[in-house]
Amino acid sequence: MNFPEYDCENEEILELLSYLPITTTDDYPWMQKYIDDLQLHYKKAEYELAVISAHMIYMFIIYCFILKKREFDLNQIKSDFQCDQEHCPKVKTDINPYLYVHKGDKECFKYLKAERNKRNQHIGIVKTRDKVAHCSGNVLSEIDFIDYLHKCIENIAYVNDIILSDFKMSDKLKKKLENKIDWEDVISIFLVSPVEFRDLFEEKYGDDIEEKLSDISTWEEMLDNTEPANYGINNCEIYASDISLKYESIDADYVDGTFEAEVSMDITFQMGSSKDGIEEHYNEQHHVSGTFSFDSNSEEFSIQIDALPSIDFYAE
Repeated sequence: MNFPEYDCENEEILELLSYLPITTTDDYPWMQKYIDDLQLHYKKAEYELAVISAHMIYMFIIYCFILKKREFDLNQIKSDFQCDQEHCPKVKTDINPYLYVHKGDKECFKYLKAERNKRNQHIGIVKTRDKVAHCSGNVLSEIDFIDYLHKCIENIAYVNDIILSDFKMSDKLKKKLENKIDWEDVISIFLVSPVEFRDLFEEKYGDDIEEKLSDISTWEEMLDNTEPANYGINNCEIYASDISLKYESIDADYVDGTFEAEVSMDITFQMGSSKDGIEEHYNEQHHVSGTFSFDSNSEEFSIQIDALPSIDFYAE
């Protein structure tokens, strides 16, 4: 299972697509048509048709948020539809994100308990779609289309923040993680997007890579090869900050990608013998990059730094 990639240069479209579940094209293959159509219509300046495609994607994401908020709880879903189990749409659709299409585009947003201004903005988004979905002669400019995307993204980002905050504290997610469920299953079961995955993954494991970068053993080769050579280290403090991870692939066994970080080093070297040598103080911050991998079975990080900084006391 890999993070999806899209052939599009428009930043707003890419941001919208980044909120789609990672498994979109695998579990919901019909969504690929909307993704392809959105990119094609934008390239051809067919902004009315682009809005229709984008709206399909926007609503799919909203449906996913509603299910995430419901955590696939049949009792809550039955309550939403005021039905018994025999007639509950969930049974017929097998937990399909399109379940809440039965509530209508405007009405379904209320299940997210969003602020009034966001609900009103959602209604405005639906009205924009309605203007171009009928033979009304409405023509949109690129500015109109980008403004529409901005509103969609703003609403999605807002909802993502409130839903993900609750979702991370949910009993069902905690139980899955405590049982060491594979990340692939977490992603598939809870319709996790790349945006949400990064947040969940870094909250659970972010300290691990920071510890690796702050561990003296990570820098052993650099510390052993100073110019001139040192006798030993009297004091060493290493701090890693501003760590950013870029994910390349994920599956049931591992997660890997690249990282960048700022690493501050405060080190006192003993130059020469312990009796007649002198101390050299080294205090520098380095921007480092490299690759990381995470073994979900052992829950251990490994990192490989692209290029170790060199410590040369002769250099200016």
